[in-house]
Amino acid sequence: MRQTFLHYFIPFDANITFHRRIAWTIAYATAGHGIAHYFNYNTTLTPYTLAWTSLAGSTGTNATSLARCVPC
Repeated sequence: MRQTFLHYFIPFDANITFHRRIAWTIAYATAGHGIAHYFNYNTTLTPYTLAWTSLAGSTGTNATSLARCVPC
């Protein structure tokens, strides 16, 4: 892997830099995913009803609530 063109994009020998780059990528993807959900809820007529009465909405709401209870 170190001999391929990928070493220009992925720092194989610098593990701290590699993990930081992956962490920032995950953080940006998470933020973009959350913003997309925000805009999707704004396009529905009743976002709060959708969040609690549909299977996907109630599952996501409950999973998010449980995730907030987990200590870091």
